[in-house]
Amino acid sequence: MPQPHFEHVFQLLPTPSVMLLADAPKFTIVAANNAYLEAVNLSEKDLIGKGIFEAFPENPEDTESTGVKNSRNSLEIVISKKESHKMLLQTYHIPVRGTSEFKINIGNIPIKNKENSITHILHSIEVVTDKKNLEIAFETERQRFTDLYLQAPSCMGILKGPNHVYEMVNPTYLQLINKKNIIGKSFKEIRPESAEQGFIEILNQVYKTGKAFSAKEKLIKLDKEANGKVVDIYLDTLLQPHKDYNGKIDGIFFFIIDVTEKVESRKKIEESEKRYWELIENLPLATYSCDAEGHILVYNKAAADLWGREPKIGKDKWSEFWKVHNKNGNPLPVDMCPVGIALKEGRAITDQEIIVERPNGDKLNIVPHPVPFMDSAGRITGAVNMLIDITESKKAELKLKQSEKSLKESQEVGHLGNWEMNFATGITIWSDEFCRIYGVPLSENIQSYENWLTFIHPEDMEEVLSIIKESQKALCDTILNHRIVLRDGTIKHISGKSKYAFDKTGDLEGIYGTALDVTDTAKASEKTRFQSNLLNNITQAAISTNE
Repeated sequence: MPQPHFEHVFQLLPTPSVMLLADAPKFTIVAANNAYLEAVNLSEKDLIGKGIFEAFPENPEDTESTGVKNSRNSLEIVISKKESHKMLLQTYHIPVRGTSEFKINIGNIPIKNKENSITHILHSIEVVTDKKNLEIAFETERQRFTDLYLQAPSCMGILKGPNHVYEMVNPTYLQLINKKNIIGKSFKEIRPESAEQGFIEILNQVYKTGKAFSAKEKLIKLDKEANGKVVDIYLDTLLQPHKDYNGKIDGIFFFIIDVTEKVESRKKIEESEKRYWELIENLPLATYSCDAEGHILVYNKAAADLWGREPKIGKDKWSEFWKVHNKNGNPLPVDMCPVGIALKEGRAITDQEIIVERPNGDKLNIVPHPVPFMDSAGRITGAVNMLIDITESKKAELKLKQSEKSLKESQEVGHLGNWEMNFATGITIWSDEFCRIYGVPLSENIQSYENWLTFIHPEDMEEVLSIIKESQKALCDTILNHRIVLRDGTIKHISGKSKYAFDKTGDLEGIYGTALDVTDTAKASEKTRFQSNLLNNITQAAISTNE
């Protein structure tokens, strides 16, 4: 069967068309059919050999028109994808006969050779009349709605008739219920688990009364896998009656937003906040939070006990409960208190001791730890503060210092020094009086066992080492009476006692002891012995003479 000649077919096309070379960016016109020539009221010689945009350039007076740009994009899409491309209504300044506005639809079809290469492009236009304008406008709006419907992140659809049969649903809804091919099936058939949840009754009510139904964060139990195992989801739901052309209700339009993630996130936050404040409430440390002006928002029992009264939430300020002084007793203004600084400068304050004075005159030593709150914009919105009452520890610390002072004074008066040695480090620490006994500067109180041995009198060394060795074997208390030789040659007599130290598990961890300077006593004893020996000698001599 003979094939029709291309040029003959091209001329018979009812659609105004030109044949373009695929020589982007010019797109040279090589042929134009009669319908096109008549539509633009030009002859072939006016067009052939010219580029399409040379023949029909953009109107420089129309700054809003994008016809040429859009048409060029369409041609380039045809070349790059090797497929047809159609453009909707364009304002394009082609002098179309019989129209007051130059508006056209454009279609571009690639013409390929045996090697699948594009040789030409069939460029067609459709003249837009008033009727056509309405059709295009309707089609455009319909397409927009369809795009919105299909791409919407929310679930949408239409249920028809009293049995609520699915007529339309978008992909988002199908994804939500994890179902396919539901068109033409009833809601009850697709969602049987909904019957027990009262949802069918709600649909019936909307269908019968024509009254819309809406619900926020409605809990729905959904059998996604159709295995009887339901999952909880939360939906914002809107059901609107759908009416036909006569105004009669023929179905229900539904609009659903899955807010499960939002609800579960909020519940997690609420649960987390609940646990947080339960933790705060049960803390033994006084803890509270305040706003940027210092008004108490939340507090625990320990804080109320420390303040001496229950504050009024949102009304009382933290600064109203007591007077604040620095650790030296000088008054502190509110903005110079740790909480005031945290709220003013937006930084946490730690390890700053203060003294607070209650209305009854009681004074407490407190270490506050305020931490400011910031919003997303970086503004200070408040602070949380933990108050550590160190009053008792300060008293104990003072008592300990007084005890240490008394001990040092007692040791100094009684010439009694003490020492302790840690076996893990090998370090021995001498007390002040121990240093004085050994003639060592107080700054050199860190010593070693080997250094201590250098003070032992050479004549007493063997006995000292022997006693120490025996005590190490039995881990028993040791008593040493020996002499020491100071760096200046002074000889002292020492009476010492030591005990081994064990940890909680019974492992040996060190040794500690005392040293008493008995030099004066030893010298007195030596003098007494000398005088006694002298008296004995004199007595013996007298007896011998008498005989």
